[in-house]
Amino acid sequence: MKEEEIDIELNLGKELADKLTKMNKKELLNRLIVTILKSHVQAETIVDLEKQTESLQKEKNRAEDHLDKAEHAVEQARAMIEGAMDRWYHYSL
Repeated sequence: MKEEEIDIELNLGKELADKLTKMNKKELLNRLIVTILKSHVQAETIVDLEKQTESLQKEKNRAEDHLDKAEHAVEQARAMIEGAMDRWYHYSL
């Protein structure tokens, strides 16, 4: 493989620029590979977290639906009990 030189302009802090300047070609290449792999792992982690978030949101929506149905059933039961109590009260008079 033929090597080519390329110029890359970077805006770095002085400390990092000093570190990179002191590295040899192999160290720079290894650092670049590690950075690329780290970026790849972070991207995969983000995708996984987005999938988990989506799954949790669906689960939350289902739980909210169940809660709404339960609240509606409680209201119906309360109305039925109040109706029965009113009839019982009027019947006992």
